[in-house]
Amino acid sequence: MSAVTLKPQKEKYMKNNYNFLGIAVLFMVIIFFGLGCSKAAPASDFQFEVVGNGVKITRYIGDGAGGKLIIPGKINGMPVTIIGSKAFNNNKTLVSVTIPDSVTEIEDGSWRNYTGAFYGSSISSVTFSKNLKRIGDCAFLNCQNLPSINIPNSVTEIGERAFQGCENLSSVSISSSIIEIERYAFENNLNEESRKAIQATGYIFVD
Repeated sequence: MSAVTLKPQKEKYMKNNYNFLGIAVLFMVIIFFGLGCSKAAPASDFQFEVVGNGVKITRYIGDGAGGKLIIPGKINGMPVTIIGSKAFNNNKTLVSVTIPDSVTEIEDGSWRNYTGAFYGSSISSVTFSKNLKRIGDCAFLNCQNLPSINIPNSVTEIGERAFQGCENLSSVSISSSIIEIERYAFENNLNEESRKAIQATGYIFVD
């Protein structure tokens, strides 16, 4: 009777482990580059002008590919500091906008002239600059797709009619230390928690 020779399984086990490890690393790389490395839009997507030591974006002229926009922190080597009153006026291609931390001001618009940085746009999500000081008049007037906003503690002023006409805006996160909120900035369709937080700043809702 011939002897049965058992082949060692260690090599096969290690090979399987290496294969599994390789697949796992490849999967992580795909996730990292596919989801985790969102890039800011190129400077060519914007019209702008130099104001002081920074740049004011006057108009977004990109095609809104994918609907998600990350505004660059610098254009031509200069920091983007202001979002102009017509920058995204009535833009219907974007669903989300991220404003870089270099931005300190969203410029005043005018309800009489139908202007505001994001006036009438289709955005449903906005991430504000952590160094933003002022949200100007009519900035988000008639942005009817916005369900919620998180206003950073750096903001000290919110202009007149800034969020008026945002019919689906029900939740607002805001600091009670804000200095001034001008009339008609918010409407009465907010949830109770948001209303109380806004009223704590001294703002009076107009029925």
